[in-house]
Amino acid sequence: MKEYGKLLQEIADKSEEYPGIHDTLKDDEQAARTAAGAITRYNRAIETCEKSLDDWSDTLKSVNKGSKKWLDTVADMSDSVEDLLDLDPGALDKYAESLDWDKIGEGLKKAISDDEKIAAEGYADVMDAV
Repeated sequence: MKEYGKLLQEIADKSEEYPGIHDTLKDDEQAARTAAGAITRYNRAIETCEKSLDDWSDTLKSVNKGSKKWLDTVADMSDSVEDLLDLDPGALDKYAESLDWDKIGEGLKKAISDDEKIAAEGYADVMDAV
């Protein structure tokens, strides 16, 4: 994380376009490391969702709610949602059986699709700034 944090500081130092981020990350190594950790966690969750959403959806449709396989699938989805939303691990555990995981899966698919478009545009902006 330290190296990633340093990279964020370098980018912030070269980019005056985003003043709030620029000022915070440029001068605060701990904030840059914290941001790097959150970004890494978010990116890992996106990758997991991209790889697993179809399997999760298929499993939820093919097994009985409350079965071990259903609970394992919901736990995996819950972990990814917690990472995406920067929630503490286990924050969704007490709600697992009452949430509509099919709708959550559909929402994740849409969010990832939208996120990829935004990320591509943002990446181009960052590279232009650097």
